[in-house]
Amino acid sequence: MLKCKHCNQQVANGARHHCREMQVAGVSERTVSDDGNFFLSMIVAQATDSALLGYAVGGSLAGAFVGDSLNSGDSSSSSDSSSGSDYSGGSDSGGGSSGGD
Repeated sequence: MLKCKHCNQQVANGARHHCREMQVAGVSERTVSDDGNFFLSMIVAQATDSALLGYAVGGSLAGAFVGDSLNSGDSSSSSDSSSGSDYSGGSDSGGGSSGGD
């Protein structure tokens, strides 16, 4: 249940609502929905690089995912050129003979 900001009446989620105060203010009939705050979720997720935190603060899962994906730190291609080896420098020829007769 959500509260109408015009008449303070409790209205069920998904119900259509058009109170007298809305009519006087020239506001059209609305379907009540609690979608959370998309933009707040997006901004928080982008700033914190955390979709979970964006969703927790703003309440919009879509906004949180969009904000997290907009973060520049989340690139899929890394500038780090890791070859899978933990060693750097020349190759080890492994001891053996030096070709002497």
